[in-house]
Amino acid sequence: MKEFDTYGGRLRWALSRAKMNQSQLAHQLNIKPQTIQYLCNPQKNAQGSIHNARMAKILNVSAIWLEANEGSPDIESNSELIEDLKQTKEALERTIDTVKSWGIDDIQNVDVELSQIIESATKVDKDNRPHVHKIVETFIAKPGKGKTVS
Repeated sequence: MKEFDTYGGRLRWALSRAKMNQSQLAHQLNIKPQTIQYLCNPQKNAQGSIHNARMAKILNVSAIWLEANEGSPDIESNSELIEDLKQTKEALERTIDTVKSWGIDDIQNVDVELSQIIESATKVDKDNRPHVHKIVETFIAKPGKGKTVS
């Protein structure tokens, strides 16, 4: 949605969905209403707010979505993402343990590669996450042995 392209647009949408006005939000945050007015003004093109996390909680939306338009505005749908990312993180931790068990001296380079994989995994849409898990499991396989860590 075009209204989600800007921070102010997402904030206005969240306010509307929460059936709250700018003054009410400002009051709950204990800040001046002009601050919220500025953030919501499309001509000001606000890029975010130090109050973002608190606003998201009050408005019952994802703080990441409100700040950066990543993921879904709905908090519930992000719980699935969190669970998927936990599973990916566990698989990557097993990968690190496996690589260390091979006696590789330059584990720092491997850690850099894994951090890049983790960063990339957080950007994968829900339908493709099973593929990420398969890639990680394949990465765990010791070269020449064809074994994976269980």
